[in-house]
Amino acid sequence: MTDRRLVAGVVIAACVHLYMFSLFQLSSSAGGVTQQYYPGDTPVAVLSPPGDIRGTVVIAHGFAANAGMMKPMGYYLAQQGYRVVLFDFPGYGNSRLKVNETSMYDTLELVTARYAGEGYSLAGHSLGSYAALDYGMHGHGDAVIGLSSFYSDVERTRPRNMLLIAGTSDLATVVPSLPAAVANGTGVAAPQEGVKYGNFSDGTARMYEYVDANHITILFNNEAWQDTLRWLDSTYGYARAPHPSLQGLSLPWAFIAIGTVLVAFVPGLFLLSRLVTSPGRPPGPAASRPLLKALLIAFAGSLAAAVAVTVFNPARYTGLMMADLLVGFLLYAGIFTMVIDYLAYRPATPGYTPGHLARSLAVALIAGLLLVAAIAIPVDMAFYEQPVTIGRLSLMAAVALLTLPFFVAGDLLARGNDTARSLAVGAGIRIIALGVAALAFVISGNTFFVFVIMPVVLPLFLGLEIVSHYAHRWTGSVFAGAFLNALITGWLLASAFPVA
Repeated sequence: MTDRRLVAGVVIAACVHLYMFSLFQLSSSAGGVTQQYYPGDTPVAVLSPPGDIRGTVVIAHGFAANAGMMKPMGYYLAQQGYRVVLFDFPGYGNSRLKVNETSMYDTLELVTARYAGEGYSLAGHSLGSYAALDYGMHGHGDAVIGLSSFYSDVERTRPRNMLLIAGTSDLATVVPSLPAAVANGTGVAAPQEGVKYGNFSDGTARMYEYVDANHITILFNNEAWQDTLRWLDSTYGYARAPHPSLQGLSLPWAFIAIGTVLVAFVPGLFLLSRLVTSPGRPPGPAASRPLLKALLIAFAGSLAAAVAVTVFNPARYTGLMMADLLVGFLLYAGIFTMVIDYLAYRPATPGYTPGHLARSLAVALIAGLLLVAAIAIPVDMAFYEQPVTIGRLSLMAAVALLTLPFFVAGDLLARGNDTARSLAVGAGIRIIALGVAALAFVISGNTFFVFVIMPVVLPLFLGLEIVSHYAHRWTGSVFAGAFLNALITGWLLASAFPVA
């Protein structure tokens, strides 16, 4: 064994030990909370506190989320004595239903009737807060808490005991809706932030406030959790210390586990590639394209894709709501970019033997599955359940195939022997493509995708650029990294977005 392989093995072994320790710490942070899972058309998870039950809270998730994303807040409330009911709306997570097969109102009616009991409160995030407030407007719930809510058509007595919390960096449609809702619910023309109006005894209590968070991070914000708990305690007349201890799931351990996987991935890919690739592998492109020319080619391909996806989007047949636009754009961007690149650099296109290509793709497939599985475990435990239905798995495969041309095109433009240039060109291509896509989505009116989803997609794609770079470095094939990128993108998009 060479020194290089020995170092890689030591790094991987250390990461495996830290990974297992992190999972143990994460599982130990549940604090005596027990979970019961009820699968079905509308899957439900019930978190029961370790001691006496103070009340029940039904929490509704938002768009591009599922019940698992409400786990951190749910575990915190359960550790403080509340029974918490989490569920998947139709089309989301592990639900067996399509988005429009059952309304959100009917879903809440089903969940509360079967799992909430006589007295319960409602909470929700974003789209889920809209559903919770709307359900509360029909007389349901002892209290309603909305995180990042954009619902303002409330009344003096409905919903009962309304608390609205948003991030200071939240969406432009969310921030002004909070005082507007409290104004409608109290008759006060200019209600003040953090001031409680009305009384809990008759259900007219109303308040709004802002915390240091954005539309996503508010779900993991300690101040939002504490204020939610205090509101519930006041609703049910429970006297507690003014600053309850912060517990919940120890999310830092989840991020440590994910970090160790990413650290171990590069040496793991190196060892894996040594097992299935031959010493005489072809080197791939001798050098990456000149930076300016590569970026101009990527820009031209992206512009053509932006036009084409508005004319006809083949990804719409996947049923993947909103993300189908991004998937269709990436498909077109890959095809157009490869065509332009081929016309500009016809003699420079690398050739691969069938045997080398098969071995490279085998490396990518094994590495991709290991990476996804290892990251999915802490993610599922901590803050986002990974759907495992047959429909979702088929959707992941479809998205992977549709996005593969984009990643192949990027690798053909970027990969070469110059490490710095390869990474710079690859990162630039991804930034340009997503920038053009964002502009096209804004023009078409999909601002939610741009301001909420794109800030997550961009760092993801930049991280995948590093994965792609090292996949080419160890296998010599531009297809290995592209295949890895497509697998991971398919997994993430198909597991997050609702299915219509």
